[in-house]
Order: sequence, then C-alpha cells, then structure tokens
Amino acid sequence: MDINPDLQQRLVPRSTLAQLAGVSRPAVTRACRSGRLKPACVGNRVDLDHPATVAYLARGLVAPTALPAIDEEQLASLVVRILTLALRRVQATA
Repeated sequence: MDINPDLQQRLVPRSTLAQLAGVSRPAVTRACRSGRLKPACVGNRVDLDHPATVAYLARGLVAPTALPAIDEEQLASLVVRILTLALRRVQATA
C-alpha cells in the first residue's frame, strides 16, 4: 500500500480493493471507468480513503466468513470510514 502524505491518500492496487469488496479485479476496473470509483482511481490504484471507495465497500458488505483476511488496523480503519460516511449522510439530511 502506498501512502501519499501530501494528498492524504492510501493507494492500493485494484486487486486488493477487489478482495476487500468480494468482487473481481475487472469489476473494480469497470467501476473505475464507469464512474462509481472514478474519482478514487489514480492510475492502476485506488484511494482507500476516498468517499467513493468507502461507499463502494459499504454497498457490497458480505458475510464476515467471506471477507479476505485483513489485519486489525485495516479493519478498524475501514469501520471508521464507513461510520464517518454514514454520519455525514445523516448530518446532510438533518
């Protein structure tokens, strides 16, 4: 995983995002081209912290047994991003 401190991005390969989302790498590539992930895509990598990526991961949540192995730090970071996105949505409608 590449971290760009100037842009506050955590760039991961599309294959890693595909594993986290439980989809194929071509599905992530299509999402990068079609627009759902387009703002989060940087070359052949995806910004894990971008709201588009968080939403992409949140929409496809699957049973925990189907998730690939990730360490506690990655899981905690993902949960925080999902909760932050949900909180922003609630605040936007209030």
